[in-house]
Amino acid sequence: SKTLADLQTRVDLIKSNGVKNQTTLQGNLQLLQQIASANADWKLLIPTLEAQTKFVTEKKETLQKENLELQNVSSSLKKEIASNLATIRSMEGQLGIFGSALSESTQSASLLRNNIAMLRGDQRKMIK
Repeated sequence: SKTLADLQTRVDLIKSNGVKNQTTLQGNLQLLQQIASANADWKLLIPTLEAQTKFVTEKKETLQKENLELQNVSSSLKKEIASNLATIRSMEGQLGIFGSALSESTQSASLLRNNIAMLRGDQRKMIK
């Protein structure tokens, strides 16, 4: 009878474990179904993500080209500004020369007026 009771206990334990295993398997099956559903959702997203990646890559390339063009324009403008500054400095130098020449011309004109006045004075003395 002790052996029969031991066997009965073992059978009950096996049944209990079987129920637990079945519950665990059902839970695992539900998790697998959820994972499969999520996986399907991701598979639907992949083309969208690929398209967005392509768009971002193209946009990056476009911006890099525009940046290079802007750097070229900037370099060109810097050269043009340097050239314009050199021209302005040259003109300033020429203006200095013209200013000196004008000053000399003004002095010469003043001397010439004085000489003319002296000659007129001499002429008047001669006439008298």
